[in-house]
Amino acid sequence: MNKITLFLSLTLLIFGVARAEGLFNGLSGGLAANKVWKNEGNSVMTILKNEKGVITGFYQNGMKAFSCAQKKDKYPLKGWVNANQIVFMVDWSKPINGGKNCGSLTSWTGYYNPSSAEIMTKWNIVYKSGTSNTIQQGSDNFTRACPSCL
Repeated sequence: MNKITLFLSLTLLIFGVARAEGLFNGLSGGLAANKVWKNEGNSVMTILKNEKGVITGFYQNGMKAFSCAQKKDKYPLKGWVNANQIVFMVDWSKPINGGKNCGSLTSWTGYYNPSSAEIMTKWNIVYKSGTSNTIQQGSDNFTRACPSCL
């Protein structure tokens, strides 16, 4: 391989990695730290950190159907991003600010859609129903709740 080919290959590789990481690190308006996102159910996801694709923050429930967690309650959120793909979970048994232990877990899997500036997701929640566990599924689309927040 000659020097020009090697230089071009390395340049494209570096540009490709930087571009892929950029979607969720704010270079393309994606999921950088200190961003607040809201879904159509009025729930709020706050990303406090994005370190090398590992995101952390908190989630506030806005869905009336899930009455255990109130809007003021904050629950820990942890997840991962890979280019424009995202997966994150919320542990509803560990309230950050004194809310109820809801004894359930929810995970969201999806992607950032740059044309609509939305995070499109499918979710699963597992919870205790009587003496057995139950899984429900659904979908959420998240938009920036407050572009200048945090």
